[in-house]
Amino acid sequence: MTLILLLVETVESKYGKEASGAFESDTTVTYGSGDSDVVTLDTRTGRMKQYKFNVGSHNVTGNLTWNANGSLGTLAITNQLTFLMTYTLM
Repeated sequence: MTLILLLVETVESKYGKEASGAFESDTTVTYGSGDSDVVTLDTRTGRMKQYKFNVGSHNVTGNLTWNANGSLGTLAITNQLTFLMTYTLM
């Protein structure tokens, strides 16, 4: 959770809460093991919309929504790494 929040803060501090211009939609990092991480940004604001950690055939996915003031609205996480688990943080 700390890594995700740090990434969100970094994007906002670099581009501002009301960023202008185009952002890369998906950024994927693939490791030598074949595992990968994918971060999807809102192309208008630069805020994170989704992250996905892929480990083998399993993954953890987080979908984020944002409040009008730029604070995190919800974070809905689906965890399939050890067993299927879904929860939402508000």
